[in-house]
Amino acid sequence: MPTADTIAPAPARATPSLIAIRREAEGYGIRFGLSEAEDALMPGPVFATLDEAMAWIERIDRASGR
Repeated sequence: MPTADTIAPAPARATPSLIAIRREAEGYGIRFGLSEAEDALMPGPVFATLDEAMAWIERIDRASGR
């Protein structure tokens, strides 16, 4: 699973993609605009706590100028 520091921010888009946070056995999983089928093939990063997940999203938002 990728860590928060190894994921490069996505290029800015005209419309923001959907962000979903899911509770998983290992912690909180973050998904960006994926269907269920895409999610099964490309799972996003997982964080031990919701605070860590939210901090990661905040860093992505700051990096993209939001």
